[in-house]
Amino acid sequence: MELEEGEEGGGGDQKERERREQGRKKKKQGLFTRSQLFEPPPPLSTTTTNNHNSDELLSKAAGKDLFHEDWLDAPWGTAEAPVVVTSSFSERVVGVPDSYDDSIIWWGTIKEGEGPRQLVEGGEYFVLKRVGDGGGHH
Repeated sequence: MELEEGEEGGGGDQKERERREQGRKKKKQGLFTRSQLFEPPPPLSTTTTNNHNSDELLSKAAGKDLFHEDWLDAPWGTAEAPVVVTSSFSERVVGVPDSYDDSIIWWGTIKEGEGPRQLVEGGEYFVLKRVGDGGGHH
């Protein structure tokens, strides 16, 4: 029977205390017993949330979806009402999915001062709106 710390026992008490003291010294030195090394990890708690989960819960409680992106609900860009792309530069690269195969992306450049531009047949129209002074390095 193994003695708990602070308990008194029969004849082997001194050996047991010495064994426990050696174990404490090893722990302090960063050395561990075989049972400590192979001890299973504590079970994961289902009630604990990481910051991401708590942000999501707080967002939902406020009636918002943390992962919703506004462009998903944006109106389709037409020649009369194109998608307005903002840039601090006079041109910007835009990517659009192919009208027949959305796994293909077509890239094009829209420029300041140009009228609405359609990059693929049947696709949306885009126009550039310049903001800021273009002082960035990108």
